[in-house]
Amino acid sequence: MDIRDIQEGHRSEVMKKHGSSFSEKRCFTITFTSSRTNLDLVAESEEEGKRWVQGLKKLISRHLEKADKNNDNKISFKEVKNLLKMINLKVDDDFVNSLFQVRARNVEGENLLIEIT
Repeated sequence: MDIRDIQEGHRSEVMKKHGSSFSEKRCFTITFTSSRTNLDLVAESEEEGKRWVQGLKKLISRHLEKADKNNDNKISFKEVKNLLKMINLKVDDDFVNSLFQVRARNVEGENLLIEIT
């Protein structure tokens, strides 16, 4: 699952340009983390649009909850690897490791690497 966000209304460029003839509550956009283009959609009704957005957000949330195997409200390196496998994303350990690294600078301006476990 390469979904980055679910945007409601006329927030994407396509919706800003072409969505004005539809109620904002019927429109939503799925944005992706990869180079895939956004998926702009218009529901049949405002209620259906609301249900789609809520359902997609809940689906994403459930995947994250399933990943937290020890229920500590944190996702470890191992849990991220398992989550990526569960949603059929094939990535190497270096990529997963990069998700757990934060770059910072100390007072002297030197790069520091902080590992989040």
